[in-house]
Amino acid sequence: MPGKSKAIRILVDEQKHAQVKALAERQRYPTLAAYVSHLIERDLQAQPEGTPAARPVVKQLVADADPKPIRSLSGITNFLLAIDVGNTNVHFGLWHGAQDTEPGEWVITWRARTVPEKMPDEYAVLLSNFLESADLTFATISGVAIGSVVPRLTTTFVELVERYIHVEPLVVTHETKTGVRIDIDQPAQAGADRIINSAAVVALYGAPAIVIDFGTATTFDIVSPDGAYRGGAIAPGINISQDALVNATARLHKVDLLPPPCVIGTNTIHAMQSGIFLGYVAMIEGMVKRFKVAMHDEHVKVIATGGLAVLFNESTDAIDLIAPELTLEGLRVIYQMNR
Repeated sequence: MPGKSKAIRILVDEQKHAQVKALAERQRYPTLAAYVSHLIERDLQAQPEGTPAARPVVKQLVADADPKPIRSLSGITNFLLAIDVGNTNVHFGLWHGAQDTEPGEWVITWRARTVPEKMPDEYAVLLSNFLESADLTFATISGVAIGSVVPRLTTTFVELVERYIHVEPLVVTHETKTGVRIDIDQPAQAGADRIINSAAVVALYGAPAIVIDFGTATTFDIVSPDGAYRGGAIAPGINISQDALVNATARLHKVDLLPPPCVIGTNTIHAMQSGIFLGYVAMIEGMVKRFKVAMHDEHVKVIATGGLAVLFNESTDAIDLIAPELTLEGLRVIYQMNR
């Protein structure tokens, strides 16, 4: 599989499970599987169209990391399809509900590039290929929940679902029943992703909380002790911050988003890494500190999600928990609440 991360190489080539498990615990992941899955998903984001053929391999790697029975998906029906449409990626997840002998779980997830110009039929072909790689079809899906921050693609996916899956999707907006009161100046302006993440946190982790979502933008969302979404902050994501710097200067080029050996950079690469990466970590820590002061709660839990969450988590103590599938979980919680 192309693009294997260091953690995956350890698991597959060296079988050093104990070391990786210890690393996952230090990163405050709830399970080793969650940690490895998050690293794999981050690596796969760079692969064209989500590389569906890699998904069974990914699932097996996660199973090896945290052993549990892997059953064939063939013959299983009544899946919930959650679709998280972001500015960079579209994240698909299949949830199979709780049974008498097993809890519900995300049996498989995929990522594809966000392309606003794509037609419903084009995304339908892509989704069909994803499903086929797991021996599934559209007919195995009984419900769909959509959260989108790209209005043009919201209608695209609604049309796809109605035409190919033949169900009416739940599209999350500020008017949807979520279990979270939207307590901001103009509720209609609240992004679907921020509402969904808040709903997931209230249902799964409890309030109060600070939620950090590392995506195209980095968002900070505040959930009050009574479970209300109180707003937060929106900052440029670290990738677009670096892009802006590089595009506006003649002699600076992209660098790996990693911490430098020392905060005092003695060459251009390390100086950029210090300013971009450590500067971003300082922003995270500073914002969390300010939010805690504003909330009058020094012990409020901080939950992070998004593709780069693990990267920053390794360099700060400001994050208490990584929740790799937080937005998908929120879509599931809201869908079940509205059935």
